[in-house]
Amino acid sequence: MSDELQTAIEAVKIGAEKALLYFDSGQDLETTLKSDNTPVTLADPATEKAIRKYILSKFPDAKIIGEEIGGSIKEESFWIIDPIDGTRVYARGINAWAVLISYYKKSEFVIGVAYFPVLNEMYYAEKGKGAFLNEKRLIVSSIKPLVKSLVNSGNPKNYKSNKIVPKLIEKCAILRGYETTYADCLVAAGKMDASIDPYAQLWDFAAFVPIIQEAGGIITNLEGKPLQLTDRGCMLSNGLLHEELMEIVNG
Repeated sequence: MSDELQTAIEAVKIGAEKALLYFDSGQDLETTLKSDNTPVTLADPATEKAIRKYILSKFPDAKIIGEEIGGSIKEESFWIIDPIDGTRVYARGINAWAVLISYYKKSEFVIGVAYFPVLNEMYYAEKGKGAFLNEKRLIVSSIKPLVKSLVNSGNPKNYKSNKIVPKLIEKCAILRGYETTYADCLVAAGKMDASIDPYAQLWDFAAFVPIIQEAGGIITNLEGKPLQLTDRGCMLSNGLLHEELMEIVNG
């Protein structure tokens, strides 16, 4: 395990400790909406600050981008933090939220960690070294075609067309609406076959590039191209369903 991956794993734990101080505590989290209409609570920036502090203690010159505090994507290498992915469910006391950290180096997403502290599930990967849940190796499913598959969809309001969800319902064996980050992890674990998030931004999808790829799957933007830093929306699958999903999402 590289120093960067070890740091990311320790950093998500530290972030989780901070987030758990507020989670389902009965206190008013002062949930407000940001300019992009996504929610933020007082726990989000507090968690991000704790994570940043730890990363900088290990790598003093580290460049960091966080959902709440920001940062520059123009650096050659940098860390990406989503301190509480799933703020809406977090604020409602639902367990399926995660702390996400990834590391981007020389045009590649090389490390991804997704930690669900309430569930005690740590998903992680490093480019070329496999993907894991806790210490168990992950591998995507081999299910095909789409008519036999279990697929997750993000918020239908964010698709470019209101015809996409009806098509998915028609073509998939089962279409679900889990918290997207958790569904993405289930795809890596082979327990779901594909997941589509039409709204995902850099801090939402970065960790899953190495996790899904190292588990043997495919993750792209909604047009089926490799994810770029400025993309909005992502689609990931076991690789066997990707073409069918692309036709539906872009049809």
